[in-house]
Amino acid sequence: MSDSTDTDDVQPREVELMHPPDEHLYRQVVNAEFLDDNRPTYQAFMPHSESDELSVDRGAVLTAQAAYQNFLDNGGSSVGAWPVSVDDVHQAGLRAFDDSAKPGRHDGHAYISFNANPQETNNARKNWRKQRAGDLAHRASKHGPAYLPESSRSAGLVALPLPLDEPNSESL
Repeated sequence: MSDSTDTDDVQPREVELMHPPDEHLYRQVVNAEFLDDNRPTYQAFMPHSESDELSVDRGAVLTAQAAYQNFLDNGGSSVGAWPVSVDDVHQAGLRAFDDSAKPGRHDGHAYISFNANPQETNNARKNWRKQRAGDLAHRASKHGPAYLPESSRSAGLVALPLPLDEPNSESL
């Protein structure tokens, strides 16, 4: 299901996600303003500014609907869940970790690490993060939403994945 690597940046009670490469990681889109033509924008995939971590839920543990409901049950608000695969994360130059064994984390919780940035200046770091987030948003658009609640469907959101050969038109 997953492999662990022997790198110094893997924290205790974390496992780096490597396999299977097609496992979906569900990201909750918390604001309809983070959608453009029913597709997530880079804002939906920006990591928390202090930790450089983007929270997701593992598809091997939770369905997209269960991940959505868990998010709501814990006080969150979401217009739906969009998936990226473990391979998508790696193709974007990022890494994903299961941290569900940590205190306060639910079963299936994981995060995508934006800590691999080799840039040192704040501007370069912000641009690097924005580019990676845009790449993830584009890849999520190719899959289409994994779960849309009735309220989002009633508001006009529909499942419209991009054709696989459409170039990334995400404006950064």
